[in-house]
Amino acid sequence: MISPFVATMIPLVETMEKGLGGAAMLEPVWWLLALGAGRGGNATLTGSTANMMVAGLGERAGHPVGFARSLSTSVPITLLSVAIATSLSICAISCRRHGGMAATVYTDDPLRM
Repeated sequence: MISPFVATMIPLVETMEKGLGGAAMLEPVWWLLALGAGRGGNATLTGSTANMMVAGLGERAGHPVGFARSLSTSVPITLLSVAIATSLSICAISCRRHGGMAATVYTDDPLRM
């Protein structure tokens, strides 16, 4: 199921294509949108259906998970995953802008490498 935020952002991202230099340059933006929506949903107990289901099952089994307890675990993990996703996204965007592997000089002469 698509979140209301993502549904709202789709037309905005589509309008960025020309300004970024084409569809190929837009691909990292789609990944950033997907990663941001996924990580944001994990930050709070009510951010995703899965979080609420696990909290309900835990309560039913005699192990209640309150909002504050959930935040104390989920926020650090979310921040770590956002940092990793941001780093990978920066690498992907930089690689695209600078030609990626195509920027490496290839030659038949081993002395010129």
